[in-house]
Amino acid sequence: ARVDPKNTLFIVASKSGSTLEPNIFKQYFFERAARDGGRFIAITDPGSRMEQVAKADGFWKIFHGDSSIGGRYSALSNFGIVPAAVMGIDVEKFLQRAADMVTACSAATPIGENPGVKLGALIGTLARQGPVVFPGFRAVRRSQSTPRRPWPASRWPRPRAKPSTP
Repeated sequence: ARVDPKNTLFIVASKSGSTLEPNIFKQYFFERAARDGGRFIAITDPGSRMEQVAKADGFWKIFHGDSSIGGRYSALSNFGIVPAAVMGIDVEKFLQRAADMVTACSAATPIGENPGVKLGALIGTLARQGPVVFPGFRAVRRSQSTPRRPWPASRWPRPRAKPSTP
């Protein structure tokens, strides 16, 4: 499908503003949109390089993230909620369901009834048989030198942390 820059709202999301991929995509589409910053919104942490770029390029809106939340854990912050709202998702209902899951997955919920425990057990069991790929998610080849991984798995928390950016 083709993107019509005159009828598209572009969302650029980067906690630090120094991550290569979002910056390349931002610049590519910014040029296609005739450098019309009014067609763009940024989601970024306060004081980030992305905030500076968004202001300089006249972005329509800047939404701040919470710098205390790591990027891989920010789906329920502005990084996930702003795009959800733009897509027309009922954000209030979405957040209520998230709150319901927090309760359902609490330590007070018996193990046999806890959906978080069930999911963890399923993933752990499947992982013993090889890479875990969930139905409905297409595996994406990132390059010849990197293994084929399902996209969501690349977004899940990893044991080692990315160095924080001041």
